[in-house]
Amino acid sequence: MPLEVGQQAPDFTLPAHDDTTVTLSELRGTPVVITFFPLAFSGVCTDHLGGLDGGGAYGGETARVLAISVDHANSQRAFAESLGLEGVTLLSDFLPRGEVARAYDIFVEERGHSGRAVIVVDAEGVVRATQYVHPLELPDAEGVRGAVAACGLR
Repeated sequence: MPLEVGQQAPDFTLPAHDDTTVTLSELRGTPVVITFFPLAFSGVCTDHLGGLDGGGAYGGETARVLAISVDHANSQRAFAESLGLEGVTLLSDFLPRGEVARAYDIFVEERGHSGRAVIVVDAEGVVRATQYVHPLELPDAEGVRGAVAACGLR
């Protein structure tokens, strides 16, 4: 069942493209935008992440922007480098494959990867907005920015 606004975001710890590890609960105190994307280097995913403008497209000036796929952290690093991506942390949901995507109910079993979604989590770890979009479509960045701005009003 997809996450609902008002519920606690499932915690996770994942390896990042920059050789660090990120734990969602350790980011409390700042809003977090979690965007799931199916696969690095695919056409729409390249447009999706390439359009994040250092996280600014999703309110990265006030929120931490995390992008998650089932790709290995080494692939995530190469993907980030190919896009010149800064200000966005790419996380690897590689082993066990799709565990976090499953916790967020966005894993597509028959394809072996996540779908495309954006989850806005406030500074207390509560889900404040969700967007689940078709894998061939891009999320509404303006809507995400609005949800991040609203987190600051709580």
